[in-house]
Amino acid sequence: MNAKNLWEAMKELSDKQFKVYMAVYKLADNEVGYCFSGDSHIGEKINKSRSRVNQTINELIELNFLNVLKITQGTKVIERRLYTADCYKCFLKDSKLKIMKTTYDKKVDSEGNEHIIYFNEKNSKKITSAKTGTGTSADIGTGTSADIGTVTSTNIKVSKINKLKPKKLELVPFENFFKEELKMNFTATNQKAVEKLLKTMSEQQIKKFLMENYKMAIIAKEKNSNIKSINGLFVDYLKKGQRILSETPKDLDKDNSKKEKVEIVDSSMECIQEQTEEKREIQEEIITISNLTEEEENKAIETLIKQGINKNHLIKMKNKSNKLYLKTLNSALRNII
Repeated sequence: MNAKNLWEAMKELSDKQFKVYMAVYKLADNEVGYCFSGDSHIGEKINKSRSRVNQTINELIELNFLNVLKITQGTKVIERRLYTADCYKCFLKDSKLKIMKTTYDKKVDSEGNEHIIYFNEKNSKKITSAKTGTGTSADIGTGTSADIGTVTSTNIKVSKINKLKPKKLELVPFENFFKEELKMNFTATNQKAVEKLLKTMSEQQIKKFLMENYKMAIIAKEKNSNIKSINGLFVDYLKKGQRILSETPKDLDKDNSKKEKVEIVDSSMECIQEQTEEKREIQEEIITISNLTEEEENKAIETLIKQGINKNHLIKMKNKSNKLYLKTLNSALRNII
């Protein structure tokens, strides 16, 4: 599936995600058509930690803003290639090849201009002086980079992360369901979630549960313009659903078990709020992301000012974290009621 383009990234990604996306976008603007820099190198470019960059890149892959290929040697990842929507054709071509580690060599012409020559499976020239670039994907997993000599494809295999295929037969119907009904990739995260649901629910019940969560995500985004991605919100709902469903006893009578599963699928967030403190926090989080009317907002601000909270403090809070700001106002309104 083609990755989402730059314009969609501007609309849907958070500021932190967009910053990492643009770093990858810039580093992929080269002769080979992909970014092969590692997390450490990208982090240096945008002043972010390696772990934060790694987490954000995984989110971008999950949200379909990046396509990825990995080269592994044994269990170690020695190169990760990130492709944006602009490089989709290059991604399709590379995914059909036996790819090899990317290196480059710097040449200076007679006028003193520096040129970079890239080497990979498309021009597998043997070079002895080439080095992996500073912070290239050799530092994935270890955080270090290493000099290399002659480049070969020995013991190297390609891992196509964005085209994961279910290994278990019972997951095959769900791959089609995600693709045709939900219009999203059946990623590793979604596969793990479905596997857990299969322990307590039938195939039809799970599909109904997934569809209801997807519709709930669509409604939440329509009500709140601050929500950037339906897919991301859906994954959050799915994770929360996993924890709820995992509490269903497996040894119940068949009819009673079926009833309980249906009740869990159809239960509202208000019911979840009454069960545990964790579920109450989930409900409050969903409530606080909804926007207030102008009248409600003014009423809440007036109440907070009477309680001794400075209005400038509220303005700063709104600029820094709209979610925290709305949560504070909602709390004030509940106290009034």
